[in-house]
Amino acid sequence: MNLPLTPARLLTFTMYILASLLLGVTFVSTASAQCNPNLAITHTGNGCAGDTLALTGIDSLTQITWYRDSTVVSTGTDSIYVPTAAGQYHAVVATSTCADTTATQTVAALPSATITVTGSLRRCPGDSVRLTAPAGNTYLWSTGDTSRIIYGHVAGPYNVTVTNAAGCSAVSANDTMVILPTVQPDVTISSDAGDTICMNTDVTFYAQSVNGGSNPQYQWKRNGVNVSNTATYIGTLLHDGEVIWCVLNSNATCATPRRDTSAAITMTVLANPSVSISGSHILCSGDTTTLAAQPAGSSYLWSTGATSSTLQVSAPGFYGVTVTDASGCSAGAQLSVATSATQQATITQNGDTLITAGTAQFYQWYYDGTIISGATGPVTPATESGFYQVATIDSNGCRSTSAAVAIVVSGVADIAAVSGMEVYPNPSAGAFTITWTDGTSRSVAITDAMGRKVLTDDNITEQRRQYDLSHVASGCYYVRVVQSGMSRTMKLVIAK
Repeated sequence: MNLPLTPARLLTFTMYILASLLLGVTFVSTASAQCNPNLAITHTGNGCAGDTLALTGIDSLTQITWYRDSTVVSTGTDSIYVPTAAGQYHAVVATSTCADTTATQTVAALPSATITVTGSLRRCPGDSVRLTAPAGNTYLWSTGDTSRIIYGHVAGPYNVTVTNAAGCSAVSANDTMVILPTVQPDVTISSDAGDTICMNTDVTFYAQSVNGGSNPQYQWKRNGVNVSNTATYIGTLLHDGEVIWCVLNSNATCATPRRDTSAAITMTVLANPSVSISGSHILCSGDTTTLAAQPAGSSYLWSTGATSSTLQVSAPGFYGVTVTDASGCSAGAQLSVATSATQQATITQNGDTLITAGTAQFYQWYYDGTIISGATGPVTPATESGFYQVATIDSNGCRSTSAAVAIVVSGVADIAAVSGMEVYPNPSAGAFTITWTDGTSRSVAITDAMGRKVLTDDNITEQRRQYDLSHVASGCYYVRVVQSGMSRTMKLVIAK
């Protein structure tokens, strides 16, 4: 019913309004409700965000407006409201003729319930992860722990209920810990040449790892000394009996243990054959020399492409050979073959003395093709007329023989005066005659200026002999007659 507005009621109502303005509190007395005199607001739980606010004592309504502090948060006809944030809540229930306001209801904030995970929830056996609840008044973990910080050791979900000083609680989402299986690292090594090599062979060693992780670390050891920290190691100048192995440090997750050592490779190093080439390194003009490779081996390969153990050489140059023994080990050698600078032996005459030009180690003079005993120097006397030659051997063993040279010894009677012999015509166009006054056996040899024989005639007993040299070139020739152990030489000029 409507009460009359007396001065006393007006004063009281004014004081309430002033108090509400000063204190910031909305106050509506249920006793003043005209349409819903029993209107009230209740809540479930501890009056926390998320608890339900409900209106009671509604007799009639057209619209319900919910307020948080002074802000409208809901308008409609729903007498129930679930607040999501802390604040002072009240409701206004209006009809077509009046509006009734509830008393305020304080709603407390919910605590944060997000767990802070230090590290990874994927852990290896024996590891733990630190779980921290946000600030609160009390804590209750799914493990039964009641401290703010706990350490998870076992697989499974973890959550915490946080309660603040207002008695409001929140439950975190589950953080699930996973225990990973352990893995065992393993490293093996191999080489591109096995464990048996020839001396001075470079060997590449390879490391292969299992469960080495994304960045495996390798440490190669050669006789215990660190030599390389990559996945491969190239061993140079290896010696017989040297030992190679590798140590792996794995960064794989849950590797146990982290370190593994490979089996060792003990190297057998075979000696290469000791190769040499025998044979003269000086080649005499027009000669050949034989080069022989040592030692006896399984195979040979000369620089010329020949594959025998010996090589015939007729030209100067560098000759090399590679010898491979029965173990497959190879070595090579080479020899430089040069042509000897042997001088061609020549003879010059100085009176009754014969001289050969140049220097040599050995000399040998010849008379009519027969060795002159004791004539072993560069100079020899001519004791009688005839054909002389000299042979020389230089320091390289190369031989040179001069042409046979017809020598007429001064002071010896002309051949025409011996036994009544006569040669005519001289000069001759090619045909000439020799006559004798007796029938003594004799021989005739005619040579050119270089000592080359152009005619021989033996066992002549006639007193007259005709010859024809029209087939030879014009020039000076020597007629040598041997008779009764004596010889005489004279010049014959052929002029055509």
